[in-house]
Amino acid sequence: MVEKVLIIGSGAREHAIARALQRSPQNPQLYGLGTNRNPGLLASCSQIEIGDINDPDFVLNFAKENGITLAIIGPEAPLAAGVADALWEADFPTVGPRQDLAQI
Repeated sequence: MVEKVLIIGSGAREHAIARALQRSPQNPQLYGLGTNRNPGLLASCSQIEIGDINDPDFVLNFAKENGITLAIIGPEAPLAAGVADALWEADFPTVGPRQDLAQI
């Protein structure tokens, strides 16, 4: 089974994550959710959608529609908005702390 990895965010950090995942021998299929069209992510991901990455429902719907098997949240704002909580509650393995643990 091919891993379907969702990278949430559209900055340099997420571009670096995508580049690292591309070197994986497991050859995961990459998907991106961001607030802008990062050229590096456009080149790395099989599908990119632009929208409100701080909206747990938006992120969760994208994950469900695309059969995502792992979500990686790069920016802090989606963590503070509870995106990781929503993904975990829907049984999506997620890299990123829950909302209460993301507070400084």
